[in-house]
Amino acid sequence: MRSALGRHAPLLAVVVVAALGLGVVGVAGAGGPTYQVGLSIVGGALLLAAVLRLVLPARRLGLLAARSRPFDVALLLAAAVALVTITWSLPGSG
Repeated sequence: MRSALGRHAPLLAVVVVAALGLGVVGVAGAGGPTYQVGLSIVGGALLLAAVLRLVLPARRLGLLAARSRPFDVALLLAAAVALVTITWSLPGSG
């Protein structure tokens, strides 16, 4: 059991950060810049996933390793940049 938890710890960390961001969005609703902070936290979770995929060996990644390392990192980075860029370009970004 312990090795299974250790193997999925990177994914758990990403899910916890993303859930925190979605919780901020849920509390904020669509009114005000707080939802943008929450979505930026979700983007940070994607960035965390990209960094973990880049630096950890495949045997320690669990479900974070889906395809080849370069593909996973590029896709996660692109998603993080796109999410944060679109979030802060929406009206009401101050």
